[in-house]
Amino acid sequence: MMGDKSLFYITVITLVGIVSILGLSFHGSGNLDAAAVAWDREISTDGYHSECTIVQDPLHNFDERGIVDYENYRYYDFCNNDKLFQVTCSSSVKVGLLHGYQCPHGCEEGACVS
Repeated sequence: MMGDKSLFYITVITLVGIVSILGLSFHGSGNLDAAAVAWDREISTDGYHSECTIVQDPLHNFDERGIVDYENYRYYDFCNNDKLFQVTCSSSVKVGLLHGYQCPHGCEEGACVS
């Protein structure tokens, strides 16, 4: 009997956790396009970064790809169809994502085609 109650509570807690994670994924996006896209990132070759560091961040310069380092990863601006998503440091411990900018002539490799 005790095992059934424990299993029930574990199941409820797991479901609440999953719903919370999904809620946080969409929170503040204001645009489901941003929430549905995976980050363009790779393992950083120059070590661990305890703070978010802007390597190259041409915000609002849509013709150049931006780069941000945080923890063990290097994050890049990326395209989803013809929309450009730009990465930035939204705080010293958080990588932010600016919502999709519609590139007039298409988007390739994290920058708008000029």
